[in-house]
Amino acid sequence: MTSDVHEKTTGKETTETRIRKGRGPLAFNVMRKIAMTVFKQDQTKRASIVAKKKMAGLDDEYRSTLLESGIKMR
Repeated sequence: MTSDVHEKTTGKETTETRIRKGRGPLAFNVMRKIAMTVFKQDQTKRASIVAKKKMAGLDDEYRSTLLESGIKMR
């Protein structure tokens, strides 16, 4: 019953996500680990990782700073 409700609200089934098909799980896991490393190494803001994620979602300049620092990690 709840899956029917979810399907009606989103328009697709939960099993159709690309994250769970083929190499998707591995790719997303690697991307998550890279993102978490960038958040952990960030010294520009003193906040929890949860707060940093929220700030990155709302503030374009902060997100740019994170992406630039992630590129310099190599």
